[in-house]
Amino acid sequence: MDNDKNQYLWWFIIFIFISRYVTHIVYIEDIDSMRFALSTINYDLTLFQPHFPAYPIYCFITKIFYWLTGNVAISHYISGSIGMSLVIYTGIGLWKNLFPQQHSIYYIILLSLSPLLWLMSNRFMPDIMGLGLLLLATNHGWNALKHQKYSLIIYCASVSLLAGVRISYLPFLLPLSILLLIKQKKTCFMQIGTYIGSSLLWLIPLIIITGWQEFTQLLINHSQGHFNEWGGTVITDNNLLLRLVRIFQYLWSDGLGGWFIGRSFLLIPWSILLLTLGIKGFKTTKPFPTWLTVSLITYFVWVFLFQNVLYKPRHLMPFVPFFLLLVAKTLSHLSVKKELIIIALFAINIPNTIIAYQHKHKSAVAQAGDFLSRKEAKVICNPLVTYYLQKQYPFIKVNPKLERPYYSLGSKITNAPISDSITFYHNPYINRMWDKVKLYYYE
Repeated sequence: MDNDKNQYLWWFIIFIFISRYVTHIVYIEDIDSMRFALSTINYDLTLFQPHFPAYPIYCFITKIFYWLTGNVAISHYISGSIGMSLVIYTGIGLWKNLFPQQHSIYYIILLSLSPLLWLMSNRFMPDIMGLGLLLLATNHGWNALKHQKYSLIIYCASVSLLAGVRISYLPFLLPLSILLLIKQKKTCFMQIGTYIGSSLLWLIPLIIITGWQEFTQLLINHSQGHFNEWGGTVITDNNLLLRLVRIFQYLWSDGLGGWFIGRSFLLIPWSILLLTLGIKGFKTTKPFPTWLTVSLITYFVWVFLFQNVLYKPRHLMPFVPFFLLLVAKTLSHLSVKKELIIIALFAINIPNTIIAYQHKHKSAVAQAGDFLSRKEAKVICNPLVTYYLQKQYPFIKVNPKLERPYYSLGSKITNAPISDSITFYHNPYINRMWDKVKLYYYE
C-alpha cells in the first residue's frame, strides 16, 4: 500500500462519492430499509427501529449525518459511500498482501463496478460498511500473523466494530481469530481484553438506551425467531439443493453481474471475460493462504445453513472481493496497454451500471403504495406489508373490515369475485424481495 495506493485511492474515492450520489435512492424500497430509515430518525429497538441485532455503530454514524443534513436519504448515501470507500481502501491492502509486486488498478475498478457492491452502497443498510470492516480485519489479521503487534490490536478492535455493524459476517473471521490465539499465545489475554473492551464501548450505551430487560428479551426473541421462524435458515427453508443452487446463481448473476436466463445479452461479453479470467486466475495464481480458504469455507457453511440465501443475495457479498482478486490478477498479466484494459472494463460493465441507475426507480411494493395512496383505498395485506404501508403511507386504511370496495395486496380473498387486478414490477437483480406485487380490487 505504497505509491500504487496513493496514486489511485483518492481518485476512486471521489468516483465512489459521485457515482453513488448519481444513483442514490430517495424512497423506502422494502421492509428492512424501512426499519433502518426509521432508526435514523428515532433509534429504538423496542419499536424494531432497526430490528435486532441493533447495528448500533452503523446507525450512530448515519444518525450523525442526519443531524447535520436533516435528510434520511442523504445520510444513508454518505454512510454507503464511506462504506464503499473503506472497501476500496481495504481491498488495496488485501491485494498487496497477496500480490505485492502487481498494480492494483484493475482490482479497484472491479470492486467499484461490482453490481452487488454498488447496489448495497446505495441501500439504507449496513452491509457495505460491514464488508469494509471485514476486509480491514482480514488485512490486519494477516499482518498480525507476521507478528506486527499493532495490527493485532487493530484486528481485535475491527472484529468488535464489525459486531456493531454487521454481526452476521463474524463467522468469516472465526478461523483467523482462533489461529491468532493459538500462534500468539503470549498475547492471548491482550487479544481477549481488546475484543471485550472494544465491544463494551458500543454495547454498554446500547443496553443503557434500550434497557437491560428489554435488551435481553429482544436478544432471546430475535435469536429464536431468526433460526426457527422467519430467518430463512435451513430449519425453516430446508430444501438443501435449492439453497445450494441459489447460492451459486446469486453469486454469479447478482454478485458478479454474470449473464443468466432472462437477462440482457449485453452481459454476455462481461460474463465470458469474468468466467475465463476467473478460472485462469484460479489455476495460475498462488492459492490463498490456508487460513483464508478455511475462512471462506466457514462463511459458506454459515450462509448455507443459517442465512436467507433464497431471497437475499446480499449475504453472499463477502465472497465477491475474493473472486474478483483472481480476475484482476489475470488481467495484470495481460500484455495489453493498461489504458486499453481500463477503458474496456468500464465499457463492458455499462449494463451493470444501468442496473445501479434503475435502482432509483421505485420498487414494486413502493409503486403499489403510491397507487393505493392516490386511491385513498382500503387494503388487506400480510403483517410485513401492513407494517411497511402504515409507516410509509399512514393515511391508507390497512386491514379494515371487508366492506367493499377494497384492495387485497399480494394474495386473493377466498371465494370473493375479483373486479380488477394490477401487477407492479421491479428488476429482481436490484432487489429479490417483493420484485412482483399483485393488487386485486373488489368492488
